[in-house]
Amino acid sequence: MWKPGLLWLHVVSDLLIVISYYSIPLALVYFVCTRRNLAFRWMFVMFGIFILACGTTHLMSVWTVWTPVYWLDGYIKAVTAVSSVITAVLLWPLIPKALSMPSPEELRIVNARLETQTGELELSNEALRTEIAERKRAEEEIKVLAKFPSENPNPVLRIAVDGTVLYGNGASAPLLNEWGCEAGQSVPEALKQTVKGIYDSQKNKMIELKNKDRIFSMVFSPVANSGYVNIYGIDVTEQRQAMIEIKKLSTAIEQSSNIVFITDCDGVIEYVNPVFEQVTGYTRQEALGQTPRILSSGETPDSLYQELWGTIKRGLTWRGVLKNKTRYSRHYWCNTVISPVKDQDGNIINYLTVQEDITEKRASEEKIKYLAFHDEMTDLLNRSRFIYLFAERLLSSHEDKEPGVLMMLDIDHFKSINDSYGHGLGDEILRSVSRLLKKALHDEESILGRLGGDEFAIYLPSIDEKKGIVTAEKIREQIEGFRSGNIPFRLSVSLGMVIYPVHGSTVSELFTKVDAAMYRAKELGRNRCHLYREEDHILEDIHSRLKWKERILKALEDDRFEVWAQPILDLKDDKVIHYESLARMRDEDGSILLPGAFIEVAERFDIIGAVDKQIIRKTLELMSAEGRKGKTFSINLSGKDLMDDEFPLFIRSAISKTGADPDRIVFEITETAAVIDIERAAKFVKALKSIGCRFSLDDFGVGFTSFTYLKELDVDYIKIDGTFIRDLGHNRNNQLFVKAIADVARGMGIKSVAEFVESEETLKIIKKLGVDYAQGYFIGKPEPLVF
Repeated sequence: MWKPGLLWLHVVSDLLIVISYYSIPLALVYFVCTRRNLAFRWMFVMFGIFILACGTTHLMSVWTVWTPVYWLDGYIKAVTAVSSVITAVLLWPLIPKALSMPSPEELRIVNARLETQTGELELSNEALRTEIAERKRAEEEIKVLAKFPSENPNPVLRIAVDGTVLYGNGASAPLLNEWGCEAGQSVPEALKQTVKGIYDSQKNKMIELKNKDRIFSMVFSPVANSGYVNIYGIDVTEQRQAMIEIKKLSTAIEQSSNIVFITDCDGVIEYVNPVFEQVTGYTRQEALGQTPRILSSGETPDSLYQELWGTIKRGLTWRGVLKNKTRYSRHYWCNTVISPVKDQDGNIINYLTVQEDITEKRASEEKIKYLAFHDEMTDLLNRSRFIYLFAERLLSSHEDKEPGVLMMLDIDHFKSINDSYGHGLGDEILRSVSRLLKKALHDEESILGRLGGDEFAIYLPSIDEKKGIVTAEKIREQIEGFRSGNIPFRLSVSLGMVIYPVHGSTVSELFTKVDAAMYRAKELGRNRCHLYREEDHILEDIHSRLKWKERILKALEDDRFEVWAQPILDLKDDKVIHYESLARMRDEDGSILLPGAFIEVAERFDIIGAVDKQIIRKTLELMSAEGRKGKTFSINLSGKDLMDDEFPLFIRSAISKTGADPDRIVFEITETAAVIDIERAAKFVKALKSIGCRFSLDDFGVGFTSFTYLKELDVDYIKIDGTFIRDLGHNRNNQLFVKAIADVARGMGIKSVAEFVESEETLKIIKKLGVDYAQGYFIGKPEPLVF
């Protein structure tokens, strides 16, 4: 029955089972011995015995194949059966307990919770350890203070609940002296009540006490069940002063008239002052957290911003002018200073920006630049700019050999119109004629300007005589045909013409001849155009001006030129110690003639120098008289005087002869006269300033080409032309112009004088605008200056 193959199948299988069954108990024994705190340990032991018995049973099955020991095999199987039953019986009650045990996933969750709780406990323990360490340190400090109070440089006191001073170290002496007590004596009642209140509360309290100019921060520390309070002080005077300084700085920034804002290192705004809100339109809440890009106008080049950031990131201060934009898209200009703010280690932590709103100032400067070249009333070129451009054009015309036509015209009977209808209508006529001239001249290369008063000049390049006459007639006809409801009569002009280069090749030649041609047009009946002819000069000479020349020469011969003086008020102290010397001519019939009657003729016939010399000599003599010493006099000089190299020598001689104080002499020169030959004018001024005389630039603002001439001439005063002062109370532009002139003059160390001050209102305005002196009928009218 037992075939060899079947036999060995049983034998090998049983042997493998035996080996496995014997190894399992060994593993269980190792596990149980290693894991001492194992639950249900005895169950693992029983299970090991059961497995071992099963292995022995399989071993006996192999053994009985060759050795029939069936009784032994039976006993072993019986032992196996018993162990199996016991294991099974004991196993079933353990099943519920085993099921109630947590699963591996549940154990992981519990473990994670335990780890979190452990971390929290560690943090709590660390905080507790820190608090304990701080308390120990504080206790140690208190012990040191208590142990060595006499060595403490700060006040240390012990005061009983009843107010008795139990102890006070040397540093507490000033406080005890102020309280009027010493050790063993009671402190003032208010302090005693404070000590009692703190002891009853058993809580530390800090109180600041003042001793003369020092401030102490005192810590009152009650000692339980002792009946006293320990007091430890520290001098905080420097800290409080620093806080006061910081508060002052903060207040200054808050109340500054400039825009101030602070950003972090990345340019994020952290602070803005009230002026920032007023100018930009952004509230503090809206600006904080933003960058200055919200103010960008979009017109500033990127290169400027790159330069700005490159400068401040290197720790340097950047200065410049920026054009910004408000929240409401209004542009404004500001002088800007951006400075890095560094910490103690030199690291940049913030940027401080301070900006001055210069929008109005810049507008004034632009206005000044414009008025330096233009006539304010008509917006045409002013006299000096016209002459400059005309001279340039003559130069280019000479090189290109191009002809041209110069015209000069004035409005017929304009003086009578002004006298009869007032300056308001006269100004309206000037503006109307200006518009008509602009309309008549379409050529962009033509030059048009107002020379002054009712005189206008036109230069038409690249046209010949025939075209010039046609254009002149067209201008005359348009003005004659002009009608306006504001002007109750017809206008007409007298127009003179000269041809370049036929009638001359220089500015001086052409202006002299065109002026003669214009007067010839007037003599021929007005309202006409007249081309210059050679005989016009002769006709001009034999005209009434020749008679005036004789009258002037006779007045000089008879010594009939008189000195009148008009007071000039110093607005700083409301005193008059300065006068302007004015020329008056007494006619043969005894009447007084104003300069307007004789100055033009005197200049035309080169006798103005003689008139000026007589006025200068008389003024210096009158200045030297008793009662006038200490007073300053301004004396007018003509343009011809400036071009006379001998004139300074005459003035030096007159000063020497009369004994007048040169420091009290101010010579007035006009803008137009000075800029004709600026180098000679500067030389003239320098010659007389070297002996102490001073200079004033008269009629400033009507034709001046550049503020740089002020520096070149080195004048001490400028007199703002009366056209800007007359209606100052009703003309905002004039106010801006006058303020700008006063500001620039002050910056250059030059005093400003306002002419034609004829009312209290005007006086108040010029004071507000920063003008230094006032002259006009409201201050005082010209009066004869006699011995």
